[in-house]
Amino acid sequence: MKYHLQIPGKTFCFGEYAALVGGTAMLITTKPGFDIEFEATNQPQECPFHPQSPAGLYYKNNESFYSSWNVTFKDNYKGRGGFGASTAQFIGLSFFKRQTQAPETTISQSSFFKSIWQDYQDVNRELNPSVPESQLPSGYDLWSQLIGSVSTVKRFSTDSAVQFNYQRMEWPFADLDFLIVPTGFKVATHEHLGKLKTESLKGLSQLSDKMMVSLQTKDPTGFLEELKTWNKRLQSLDLVHPNTLEILNSLNKHSEVAFAKGCGALGADIVFVAFMRGEHARIRLILSEMNFNEAYDRSDLWDQEVRVQLC
Repeated sequence: MKYHLQIPGKTFCFGEYAALVGGTAMLITTKPGFDIEFEATNQPQECPFHPQSPAGLYYKNNESFYSSWNVTFKDNYKGRGGFGASTAQFIGLSFFKRQTQAPETTISQSSFFKSIWQDYQDVNRELNPSVPESQLPSGYDLWSQLIGSVSTVKRFSTDSAVQFNYQRMEWPFADLDFLIVPTGFKVATHEHLGKLKTESLKGLSQLSDKMMVSLQTKDPTGFLEELKTWNKRLQSLDLVHPNTLEILNSLNKHSEVAFAKGCGALGADIVFVAFMRGEHARIRLILSEMNFNEAYDRSDLWDQEVRVQLC
């Protein structure tokens, strides 16, 4: 018996640092994503994930369950960083275990997603016992990869628990297109987060919350202006890698580029490029001249739900 899950890649459009202090983030999920398979077996199994990764530790903590399954993981981005491979590994393990152990349980989607997030937080605390809660991964990427398509995510605290507001949407701007471009450059996110001073990020939370207005009104001009303000704020806080700054400066020399920013930790792994509809071929050519030949656009948006499928 074999089961299969498909999980999308993710990109932070904005809010990657605001997420650490409870601000709103906008994320885009795209194909080709990741595949994880579970095949029933009687043979001894070893964990296929790095032992110091969230997926590796979760597997170890639940080895009595996973010992009955041969687990294989495929990264369809072929190892390019920034699309959430580590989080996808974890989602696959937790999602499959929870659904397999309680297939008839009636639970809301948000409660099910939160249970996976809670599993994720627990192993991150175990992996980083000396790291303050504010410097643990936000989990927003995990939420977006569960939600799919384009989403906004915001964390807030009540007296009893951490809660999440999230919304799934289509790309909201008819006349504004984008390309998501892997740079081939990688920053170790967990090491970077461990050095951050989160007090400096509180202003980013307020800014990202305000950016929701242009999304809700589907105002591309306002959205682009707010993204530019966001980018300037990140640069003022030294949260953009020099390699990314060089790429952005090259892109911004072209009038066809409406906006460009780095995404994720120090904006190193991914560059998000926005442009007006009709400029797609020209932007592709510009990127090709910069030796960036891999890019994902609106047609690559992830439009399905994560679910366990019998092969």
